[in-house]
Amino acid sequence: MKSKYFIWIIILLVVINFLLLYKNYILKKQIKADINIMINPPLSVKSVPYFVLYDLNGVMQNSQEIVNNFPFTLLVFFSPTDCPSCFEEKNLWNRILKEGKVGIVGIARHIDEKELKDWVENSEIFFPVLYDVESKVTEKFGIIKTPMKVLVDHMGDILLFDRVRITPSAQEEFIEELDKILGH
Repeated sequence: MKSKYFIWIIILLVVINFLLLYKNYILKKQIKADINIMINPPLSVKSVPYFVLYDLNGVMQNSQEIVNNFPFTLLVFFSPTDCPSCFEEKNLWNRILKEGKVGIVGIARHIDEKELKDWVENSEIFFPVLYDVESKVTEKFGIIKTPMKVLVDHMGDILLFDRVRITPSAQEEFIEELDKILGH
């Protein structure tokens, strides 16, 4: 009788072990997919999806208005409190804005609006920042890791996805890439 229970316990443990191994396999597969998206954003996103967000002054903005304001617009996706590289890259964003090559609009995924306003003011960001509290717009673009820059033209076509650029040389490379795309 005891051996019968013992056999059932062993079978149960084997089944549990296989289930855990399968779950681990699925998680590893998902992590690899997430890493691939972080390095190579999805090519399926070729144009700006329609969205509506509010800026930090409570003014509603939609994607069509944003892309129609300039011949080229750089959408800067960032997440201030959990993204130290966002702070490092803000000088690049402000430089691009100052040079007037493209319009810039920030899209910040953040939970606390007051904290976001304080961060933007203290960081001396001089372009409009939209508040993506639920990260829905960030997800529509397939962005997992921030900061991410997306260059779009006035038709809403995406010309470039670009990841973080912290070092001065990496930031200069981005400026050069931007100039090539813009024809400068």
